[in-house]
Amino acid sequence: MWLFYFHGMVFFCCCFFFSILGLGSWSMTDFYMDHCRPPPSEVVRKPCSHPQGSYGIVYEADDLETGEKVAVKRIQRVFSSFPQAIRVLRELKFLRLLREHENIITVKTILVPGDRDRFDDVFVVQELMPSDLQKIVRQPNLRADHIKYLMFQLLRGLYFLHTARVFHRDLKPGNLLVNDKCHLRICDFGMARASFASEENEMIYWTDYVATRWYRAPELILSHVASYSTAIDMWSAGCIFGELLLREPLFPGINWQHQLQLIVEVTGTPTSEEISGMNSKFAQDIVRDLPRRPQRPLAELYPHINPNALRVVDSLLQFDPSRRLSAGEAIQDPFFEDLWYLGCPTAPEIDRSEFSFERMQFSQEDMRREFLREIRHYHPDVVDSFDSMGGDAFRDFTLSLSRGAVTKPTTLPQEAYDKMEEEERLQQLLLRQRRMSKALTLTESDINNLIPD
Repeated sequence: MWLFYFHGMVFFCCCFFFSILGLGSWSMTDFYMDHCRPPPSEVVRKPCSHPQGSYGIVYEADDLETGEKVAVKRIQRVFSSFPQAIRVLRELKFLRLLREHENIITVKTILVPGDRDRFDDVFVVQELMPSDLQKIVRQPNLRADHIKYLMFQLLRGLYFLHTARVFHRDLKPGNLLVNDKCHLRICDFGMARASFASEENEMIYWTDYVATRWYRAPELILSHVASYSTAIDMWSAGCIFGELLLREPLFPGINWQHQLQLIVEVTGTPTSEEISGMNSKFAQDIVRDLPRRPQRPLAELYPHINPNALRVVDSLLQFDPSRRLSAGEAIQDPFFEDLWYLGCPTAPEIDRSEFSFERMQFSQEDMRREFLREIRHYHPDVVDSFDSMGGDAFRDFTLSLSRGAVTKPTTLPQEAYDKMEEEERLQQLLLRQRRMSKALTLTESDINNLIPD
């Protein structure tokens, strides 16, 4: 028994001594050791609450070189199954290829594993985004100018994706990250796909996991076989826009039949011509059996909401995908006119060779090598291998102990834009001889929490 007490006292004294010396903080260099082991539980009691995608554990960290807060997402057991490895690698590639756009989540680096032959977890360092639309959509202080700015950024990001022939396929409020400057980032590209010229008319099998049901386009509810199309993302964008305006989901179906009924209540029953154009006899039979409903413009259902905003939502929520607005068309709607000065950059098409791994049969070792090739993009000095690279070769991070278990939702400024952005906007508008319909200036006292503590 005395031996037990002796060891306990030694452990306590050691912990106290190291805490005084400041050695208790957990350095990111440790990520490179022991197959990128997780942070010890006595240092980080639980992951931070910041949403950075639908899978993985996220830790808040400090970049000791820049002082910047970052998010470190640990994706566990990547090689537990081939589909899991394919999904993660696909997302990492999309995030690298699309990272030049400000409405796509930025990956700063991917940490080099300590043992390149046996690592199972991948650590992705991203910009820290404190919240997402799912957390702020029902907050009473979310105002119309916030909503317009957030929605414009979503459409702007989709325009960039779609010009690159990339389809997200899983848009929902939880995959749209937001920071305290009202900036929006699209994340979670695990279900995304790139289309190539040779596949324009190819029919694709879409699984049940594509698009969460409430944001799933009707053509995917009725048939799992459809061609690649931007219209699927645009339906989801319309659902999200409507939810921001109404502060509740538009189509919260409990199953696919109920989902379809809720959609038809708003869009109306498809015409005979639209039904004939469906590529599935099963879908045609289902729709023909639906009760006949006329289209009901959202402005009639919700007269207290800005009718110009609801007009955009109606144009996105067309049952016939060929009639839905594209991202570019939605951006050009006069509702967003005061934001046009921001511009909408396009993206080059993605090289098909980037995704050649999807058509190959890999062993677990082969797949690890594919991941190492992707990680190497963030460490250009590493040419042949990572064997000679130690932790000192990379920028150091340390977990923020005081913020490791943050649960406070994000805050947004009182106005949708900060002071610097306002000045830049005014300069842009003066150059174009445009006038703003409303001044959006900010003072220090104006910056209050959108979401209360």
